[in-house]
Amino acid sequence: MTDVLTDWRAHANWDAVLLAVVACASMWGAAAMSRASVRRQAAERDSAEAARQTQAIVDHAADGIVTFGAQGLIESANQASAAMFGYASDELIGKPIGALLPALPAVAASQGAALDDAADAHFESQGRRQGGGEFPIELALTAVPHAGHTRHIVLIRDITERQRAQAAINGARVAAERSERFLRAITDNLPLRIAYVDRDLRYRFVNHAHCERFGLPREDILGRTRAELTGLPLPPQALRHIELVLQGQDQHFEFEEVQGGSNHVLETYLVADTDGAGATSGFYAASADATERHAQQRRIERALAERDILLREVYHRVKNNLQVIQSLLNLQRRALPEGLARTALDDSVQRVHAMALVHEKLYQTGHLDAVSLHDYTADLLRHLGDTAGAGRRRIAVLADVETIEASLEVSVPFGLLVTELVTNSFKHGFPPGRGGSIQVSLKRQDNAVWLSVRDNGLGLSPEFALERAASMGLQLAASLAGQLGGTLQAHNDGGAVFTAKLARIS
Repeated sequence: MTDVLTDWRAHANWDAVLLAVVACASMWGAAAMSRASVRRQAAERDSAEAARQTQAIVDHAADGIVTFGAQGLIESANQASAAMFGYASDELIGKPIGALLPALPAVAASQGAALDDAADAHFESQGRRQGGGEFPIELALTAVPHAGHTRHIVLIRDITERQRAQAAINGARVAAERSERFLRAITDNLPLRIAYVDRDLRYRFVNHAHCERFGLPREDILGRTRAELTGLPLPPQALRHIELVLQGQDQHFEFEEVQGGSNHVLETYLVADTDGAGATSGFYAASADATERHAQQRRIERALAERDILLREVYHRVKNNLQVIQSLLNLQRRALPEGLARTALDDSVQRVHAMALVHEKLYQTGHLDAVSLHDYTADLLRHLGDTAGAGRRRIAVLADVETIEASLEVSVPFGLLVTELVTNSFKHGFPPGRGGSIQVSLKRQDNAVWLSVRDNGLGLSPEFALERAASMGLQLAASLAGQLGGTLQAHNDGGAVFTAKLARIS
């Protein structure tokens, strides 16, 4: 009995151990399965999130993304591709890829191998919008294995604007090249040295005249300085102007340089190349050989000096000859008794003196082509007053003449006209014992020059008419006024007044 119970207890203990092992194994297996399930669920969630993010990226991509299978039917299309071709996204699913991309072959199962050969292709083509309109596109085609067959992924970019921009760039480049050729043709044919020089004084552009100056081709000049090309420093007078133009101040100057063993004068313009902030990056230079012009200028100056000397001599001799005539008339006058003949000679002497005085003024002045009517009239009136005994007769001779200059052709008739009118006042306005004044006025008024000779003497008789005047002096005065572009007029205003608008005096 005891032995039987002993065996039973042994079997019972073993069974309990087995049961415990099985229970533990079951519990461990259940825990392991639970952990695997959690990991699988997490992986599925991560995969779903990655797929969602990928789909969001695809949907919001700027380029079109389309996939199609071996049959050439579209399997997916993002929003950008749908908008690009004028469809809704779901309208593209199931359409043949050739409807969008006519350059690709109509893909069928039998053509899969040929399409596989085009895998990883990148080219430009034409896309076809809904309605048939075509537009330029750029394609990137990739084939990837998927579920036992080939799936094609196409990245599509609308390059309409890019082609327009490229066309504009190409057009601008062609225009720039044409402008550069045009500018070079102009600058190379100008008789000027034209260049662009940077802040380091290195040539960045030179025309043909500069190449001739240095005796070098253009490519050997560009990038080098004048000192490097000639072995000589810049002339000090030119260097100062270069410093100023690099400060933004345009310059115009002349300087001498030695060329071919002789001195040449260059007239030079420097124009600063400044940006909007005022910084100077270089300057444009244009130079012309002014050597011949300077030589011609010196010849002209010598000729003018010789002309002045000759004119002075002519005026001096004319004045002397007129003075000789005046002396001869005076000698003849003294031999005549008082009367009309002597009076006529007196008038002639005054006229000759008026002409001689013009030549004397021209001889005395610094320029020989004009007479100051202000100075000339003052001297003329002083002589007329002395000759007529104005001081003894208590007659004041006054001048109010503006600063006006006139040529010899104008000054002589003007002087004769004043002489006739003033002499007439002395003769007829002031009898013995009567004093007064004679005033000569020459003024600009209303864009014209007016001459007025007035006195406060007896005045004109009531029956006086200038056109019927018997006096040779007044007839001559009317003629002289006509030579000066005016008409002599006479009236009384506290005495005799003669006026004329002289158009030839300006």
